[in-house]
Amino acid sequence: MDNYILFKNKNFRRLYYSKLISIFGNLMFKMIILYHVYEKTNSIKSVGMTFILIGLPNLLFGPIAGYLLDKYDKKVFLFLSEFINGLLIFFLIFITDKVLFFTIIFLNSVASIFYGPGINSYLLHIVDKDKLAEANAITSLTTRISSVLAPTITAILVILFNINIIFILNSISYFISAAIILTLPGAKHSDNFDLSLWTGLKEGFLYIRSSVLHKYIILTGFFVSAVIATNNTLIVMYSKKVYMNGIRAYGILTTCLSVGMLMGSILFTMKLKNRSDKFRLFVITLIIIAILMMIFPFITNLMIACIVRIVIGINLYIYFILVVIIIQSITKIKYIGRVNSLNQVVNNTSVICFVPIVILITDFFGYKLPFVVFGSLLLLVAVFLLFFNKLNTNAEFQNVS
Repeated sequence: MDNYILFKNKNFRRLYYSKLISIFGNLMFKMIILYHVYEKTNSIKSVGMTFILIGLPNLLFGPIAGYLLDKYDKKVFLFLSEFINGLLIFFLIFITDKVLFFTIIFLNSVASIFYGPGINSYLLHIVDKDKLAEANAITSLTTRISSVLAPTITAILVILFNINIIFILNSISYFISAAIILTLPGAKHSDNFDLSLWTGLKEGFLYIRSSVLHKYIILTGFFVSAVIATNNTLIVMYSKKVYMNGIRAYGILTTCLSVGMLMGSILFTMKLKNRSDKFRLFVITLIIIAILMMIFPFITNLMIACIVRIVIGINLYIYFILVVIIIQSITKIKYIGRVNSLNQVVNNTSVICFVPIVILITDFFGYKLPFVVFGSLLLLVAVFLLFFNKLNTNAEFQNVS
């Protein structure tokens, strides 16, 4: 019934369709681009460079994006993000120069820094706060369904045609999404926002610093991103070294992670979204992710690897959706753009910091050790949070809904 009520909201419905179309095209692009880079260069360093280029714009411009989202109309930035990305991905079809290729990847990431925080912030303008869990669950469920279908469709299309078909479809998806966004109402915070850039950024930072839960949620993301960066950087190498058919194994393992996230979405929507102890659930998912990441590189049986990837996917989804819901639940609307952007900045800073370390460790000790090292770090963080939560009487921790 809640889902039906949400879809009667035409603005939510349009935002949902926009995100669905955009995400599907983008998932196809992300699925193939890393394998494409590794296939062309046979270098894990090039894969790492790709990750750094994807994460660097957020580190450089993310706080500014959050400030702009809080000060100006979020709809404008959502539209520009999608439209510019549509143009950039289309240009990739004609690019053969390596420098230009990586330049477009970088610019694509620059344009994208408004999209994630913008969507999460825009929801607060069109959905009542008590419906945020349902709204996030619905949009995330659709994303997860797309992430299951995208790898298979991508592999088939690349085999039948070539990688350019993915660029074309991704470009079209961006343009369609941008067109839908144009039909949405504006979303500018009603209070006067006349702070300068520096003052606005400082105000947002001080707001986050004053909240224990904000700090721990965002800082935890730093270590989760390190684990994800390790996985995404090395999964191509793992697939090619452990299994005979690298692209097939890579596609299967990517799909399994997506299947797990889809299962996590269904589980959360049906069983977990109304739980009152969301922070405790948040910590439990971290522990499971950390342990499974540590054992994953030692698995040589594809079926067992698939099962582990599915379980990781389930818990990753629950982690991601809880981060969104907790931040939306505890953040004042005037700060939401800056909080979401800073969260994204921290995540991408982690990628930029840890990918070179992952590559260095891999060069000297092989691909298994980074999984163990960063999985162990995440486990320590999770245990600390579990212990801290037991001692903490702050209402933020006890009343996240």
